[in-house]
Amino acid sequence: MRGIWIIYKKEMLEFTRSSKWIWLPIVFTLIGIMQPITSYYMPQILDAAGNMPEGTIIKIPTPSGAEVLLKTLSQYSTIGILLIVISAMGSISNEKNTGSITSTMVRPVSYFTFFISKWFAQVTIISASIGIGYGLTWYYTNLLFSDVSFKNFIESCVIYFIYVLFIISVTMCFGSVFRKNGAIVGSSFLLITALAIVNGIFEKQMKWSPSNLMNQVGSILMDNKYLDTLALNLTSSLLMIFGIIFVSIFTLQKQEL
Repeated sequence: MRGIWIIYKKEMLEFTRSSKWIWLPIVFTLIGIMQPITSYYMPQILDAAGNMPEGTIIKIPTPSGAEVLLKTLSQYSTIGILLIVISAMGSISNEKNTGSITSTMVRPVSYFTFFISKWFAQVTIISASIGIGYGLTWYYTNLLFSDVSFKNFIESCVIYFIYVLFIISVTMCFGSVFRKNGAIVGSSFLLITALAIVNGIFEKQMKWSPSNLMNQVGSILMDNKYLDTLALNLTSSLLMIFGIIFVSIFTLQKQEL
């Protein structure tokens, strides 16, 4: 445990030096709060844009607070995934490219300790960034639209975080395999996107897929209930996360660093 804590603190210090603790929360916050603000002021924005025939009346249905939050998480599942992948892509590969991992492994540090400490570091900064952004989005949504209960906010946030853990694990797994960040980003984004597409095509056969966690979030926010597949989604997602972590550590052990 002491080894994990030491490497974890080193990662936190590196995040501070690289300003990641500043830009990552800011970007997620901007993505989040732009949704309720633009949705609320859209009629005025269209009116100010001009190029509309004289006497035109713009009527846009006012979305519910739940719809606004769901659209925000949809943004997090597109642009947000790319940000998560970019944040986590160099966690392992940069250590291999600079040779830092070799000097680290000379000490009494196991591959498990090395990988898990870095995994926890990525989980910390990414979860904090999304939590801040989503929390402020919830605040502005309740301010401008119909209220979304704190219970639904927390439940949707927790389930989405499990999906985030899956994305982080996939990205760091590819980081254990490849040395080039481009290959890590491409492989991670391709796999996650392909899983979402296959899930949409074969919905009945893919009820176990981590991508279905977004459907659970939608059901919580829009219908105030869980889908029947919640237990299956959570169990399969957590098992896949543990399996991916195991494969990542095994891959590091077998590589010539």
